[in-house]
Amino acid sequence: MTHSSISIESECSATSRSNSDLCDCSSLEGSVSLPKRATYSDFSRNGNRGIVSEGDSLWCAEYAQDIFSYLRRIENTRRAIMYRSPQIYYRASLIALIKRIAETEKLGRTTVHLAVYMLDVFMDTYKIVTTKLNLVAFVCLLVAAKIEERDQNIPKICTLNSYTNDQYTRTDFKSLERMILSFFNWAVLVPTTATFIESYVHDSVTSEEIPESLLKCEFGHSSRMEPEECAIKNVSDTCKSLVLEFLEVTLCERRLVHVKPSLLSAACLAASRKLCGINTIWPQRLQTLTAYSYEMLQEYVESLLCLRNYQNQKSIEKVKRTPDSGCITDSGSETPHDEDDFQYPLPVKKQRLTY
Repeated sequence: MTHSSISIESECSATSRSNSDLCDCSSLEGSVSLPKRATYSDFSRNGNRGIVSEGDSLWCAEYAQDIFSYLRRIENTRRAIMYRSPQIYYRASLIALIKRIAETEKLGRTTVHLAVYMLDVFMDTYKIVTTKLNLVAFVCLLVAAKIEERDQNIPKICTLNSYTNDQYTRTDFKSLERMILSFFNWAVLVPTTATFIESYVHDSVTSEEIPESLLKCEFGHSSRMEPEECAIKNVSDTCKSLVLEFLEVTLCERRLVHVKPSLLSAACLAASRKLCGINTIWPQRLQTLTAYSYEMLQEYVESLLCLRNYQNQKSIEKVKRTPDSGCITDSGSETPHDEDDFQYPLPVKKQRLTY
């Protein structure tokens, strides 16, 4: 597979769509009152506050199976990643940049995951000059936001550009936006692992599945709640929080980008239940909900558990190396940028990218 050298100004000018056609979602809002969506900053700063409550969920139980079937069907249209990107060693830094902006601008998890998917596919095809990599990440996030966010939450070009001290022009953003949409043939409305997690997380655990040993544990509880009721809530909240933590692992680990989002999200749910000590890791209700048996998930569950331990250990070591910081800066769950840690199916020669 050969890579095309990208010259943004020249290649993008050949695309003829007008700027007004670019993912204009204003007509979708109207006077409809939408529920509050979970933002990326909700999870990264406040744990379970990033979880949409069941009352606000966009997933209607009556149509849940139809929605799942549709999403599983269109996830097969996702572009394959061939691990041939000459910029693959910049991936962790670009994802960290996307996550920081999403947290600051209060963008949703589904927006972040869609942006990273587009970034992976685009970089896998083009050889991009190093100075344009940030611009590509910004535009992928912008396009994803136009698909996933309400109009008022879509970041402005000037806002994104401010993160680089106005290094790029508005024309740079618009031209690359047209180029990326043309590259995907405008087929960018695809589900990600976060899309499925938004629904699975509400079914992470039921009170009947929590072992009695956990119900007898001493949890700090509100005077308005019975001790057992409080214990159930704590276990449920812990399980949900772990689901989102494993979701972060899938975003940062580039060896998982080829795995189907529906499969990966189910593995996140199973891994969180296993870590919580739930008696039956994968009951029949979850097999029916996800269409996956535990045998199909087990390999990925073990991988996620190992990757979580690995990333946590790296995070601890990073804090030890910077004792004056007091905390991990930027992105604590970011996959470390260690180029020689793993071997990939299609390794590429590391090089400085130029025109």
